Amino acid sequence: MSSELWDCVAGMHVEKKIIDGRVVAPFADPTTAEKVGVKAPATVLLFGPPGTGKTTFARAIAGRLGWPFIELLPSKLESGADSISSELRQAMNDLLQLERAVVFIDEFDEIASARERNPTTKGVVNELLKMIPLYRVTPRHLLVCATNFVGDIDSAVLRPGRFDLVIPIGPPDLTARLALWEAALSRLDQRGVDIEKLARESDGYTPGDIELAAQRAATAAFDRIREGIKPPYISSDDLDAAIARTRASVTSDISQWFSEETERFARV
Repeated sequence: MSSELWDCVAGMHVEKKIIDGRVVAPFADPTTAEKVGVKAPATVLLFGPPGTGKTTFARAIAGRLGWPFIELLPSKLESGADSISSELRQAMNDLLQLERAVVFIDEFDEIASARERNPTTKGVVNELLKMIPLYRVTPRHLLVCATNFVGDIDSAVLRPGRFDLVIPIGPPDLTARLALWEAALSRLDQRGVDIEKLARESDGYTPGDIELAAQRAATAAFDRIREGIKPPYISSDDLDAAIARTRASVTSDISQWFSEETERFARV
C-alpha cells in the first residue's frame, strides 16, 4: 500500500491529526512512545455516515506504516451463522501468521450487531470476543474495523479493552470541502470558478458527492463543446447547475445523528 495515499486524502485535517497522532505515530516513533508509556493501538474502529472515507483512511494507515493491507469482506463469508464464525476464525488466525499486517473489516455491524437484537450474530460475536484479544497481543498487527452504525454493534465488542480507539469519521467540514474541490477542479479545464463559494454551497457533501458534481459539470461542458457552443471550458454556471442536481449524502438529520453518536461512542 503506497504511502502517497495519505496525501491523497484531501482536507479532513481533524481526522488526519487524530489518526496520525494516535494510530500511526506510536508505531513510527516507538522509542518516544515507550519512554512516556504510550502503547501502540492494536484495534481501531472507524465510524461515521456512508461515503465519508473510512475505507480510504484504513488503506492510508497501511500506506503510512508500510504494512500489507488485507480486507476481510463479511459479504463474502459463507452464509449461515456457524459457517461465518468458522470462516472468520480461520481467516483471522491465518492473518496472525503474517509478519505484519493491517487487517480491515468493513460493514462491521453486519457481523457484530448486538446479540440481544439479532440473535443470529451470537456465534460470530462470541468468535470476535476470542479473536480480538489475540490481535492485541500479537506485535505488528493492526485490526481496523469500520461501520456506518456504531450504535448497532454489540456492547461487549465495543467496550474498552477490546477496541483501543473508536474514531469518528464525519462529513467534510468547510475546510475539507475546499480542499476536495481544489483537488477535483485541478484535473479539469475550468476558469473563473469561485472555489470558496462551491465549498460553502456543498454542505453535507461527501468526497464522492464532490467528485460526482465535478464530473457533471465537466460533462455539461463536454456536450456543449462538441456542439460548438461557447464557452469551451467548465464555467461557474456549469458547477452551479451541477450542485443544484447533486443531493448531499449527509443530510441535517444524519449530521445530528452522527454528532450524537460521536458524543456517545468516540474514544480517541
